[in-house]
Amino acid sequence: MSTKVKTTNSKVMKYKELITRTESEINKELLDLEVEKAANVLQQGTLSVKSKVLIAEGDVKQAEIAVSVAKQALEDSKASKPFNVQNILNKRTALLQAEEDLKATVATATDVKESYNFLVGLAEELF
Repeated sequence: MSTKVKTTNSKVMKYKELITRTESEINKELLDLEVEKAANVLQQGTLSVKSKVLIAEGDVKQAEIAVSVAKQALEDSKASKPFNVQNILNKRTALLQAEEDLKATVATATDVKESYNFLVGLAEELF
């Protein structure tokens, strides 16, 4: 019966090799595993933030469309019959709100992108 164990570097070790490993060899393997684990955690976090970047970019596109729609609605209200000042003011208010929403959405997307870029840089720095 052959007792073999695989270590992290995929080398198959026999029992004699296993029991004669030095403490520094064991500690190095443990350290390598800890580094690999940290790299995986960072990669998972980076991918999570990447998905948030994509969502934020979609939100920006939606906000841009909302501004375009609000602009068109304001223009259409100016040509409405009968002429309705309150409707024009309401459409102007809707446009101003859509523009403010777009600014906030862009700011959020920028923050998320900066977080993503930071994590990418951190991965390059650490690993």
